[in-house]
Amino acid sequence: MKICLFDDILERHVRKSLARALTCRGHEVFVTPPVWRGHSAPTKPADVTTVRSALEEVTAERPYVLFNFRASTLSPDMLRDLHCAGIVTIMWLPDDPVLYDISYKSIVDHYDLRLNCDSAAILQIYEKNRGIRGVNFPFWTDRQEVGGSSDAFTDAEFDLVFLSNVKGKVRTRRYDILACLSAPIRFFSRLEYDPADFGVGYLCTKSNHQTSRLHNRPHPLDSAHWNIR
Repeated sequence: MKICLFDDILERHVRKSLARALTCRGHEVFVTPPVWRGHSAPTKPADVTTVRSALEEVTAERPYVLFNFRASTLSPDMLRDLHCAGIVTIMWLPDDPVLYDISYKSIVDHYDLRLNCDSAAILQIYEKNRGIRGVNFPFWTDRQEVGGSSDAFTDAEFDLVFLSNVKGKVRTRRYDILACLSAPIRFFSRLEYDPADFGVGYLCTKSNHQTSRLHNRPHPLDSAHWNIR
């Protein structure tokens, strides 16, 4: 199957590792350079023209699937053009509900397949309020991006290391989920809610133990928070 991985996000390892995985599965994969930036759709004529030009180049390659990594890049009109060309469209939503009002709400209905990056509760909200059935497809990477062999991790000090951003009322839910595990846990990340004292600063400054606490922080996850119409 010929697959286009369209546009990119700041976490470049995500698209690169998926391209390798699909290639290993026997698919023909090609990627575009970064096309757009930010979370809001392009509105200036020159910017729209840039996106359309990139899309025309992709269409000329006649892929079976276009997997868009940046939801704000393609407009409903562009997606309709892809459908008319017989191209199956896939979008990835890595930041629900943070980007729902900004990027996802106006475009999510126009894709053939939606890949979400959150819990069953998020999928249920889409299905209940939009009639859209999504698929859980969380962040990923591979050994080529991480580097080293599995032997390098056999004597690790901790069973689980969380490399990410846990700042903000939405992301702090991740902390509570991981805190339920019985394994030794440390967070090498931006952290402002740390009642279990898991934080050890960033990986490159492990000795800098940062444990700024914000107790009783709310973890909203309901329709009111999403502002779904």
